[in-house]
Amino acid sequence: MPVAPELTRDLVYRPYSVADKASCLKLFNGNVPAYFAQSEGSEFEQFLDDCPGTWSYDVIVRSDFIVACGGYALDAHGTTASLCWGMVDNALHGTGLGRLLTMARLRLANILETRWYYENG
Repeated sequence: MPVAPELTRDLVYRPYSVADKASCLKLFNGNVPAYFAQSEGSEFEQFLDDCPGTWSYDVIVRSDFIVACGGYALDAHGTTASLCWGMVDNALHGTGLGRLLTMARLRLANILETRWYYENG
């Protein structure tokens, strides 16, 4: 499913900051119980408290509201990327925003992997 052009207009993809915590928790709660168990909430909150840690975590903002968030990390060798805690505002499911979030994280991980290989290869 392609992302609708009107959806991508005015989207800002940026790193997570502590000021985003409440909005990210709201996204999480909007995806319970369909995609996350309520019991995972404390783990997600701890993850946000520890950000960035070893993970890169980002948000997608539209009209001053966080509409998606998600992260990734590379292994110690820079050869394998893992995705974590990706979620989209429940009202925007089916719009392609989740695909956009996933593709952005994969592209960023590939850029980092390529840079690591170039510098250490």
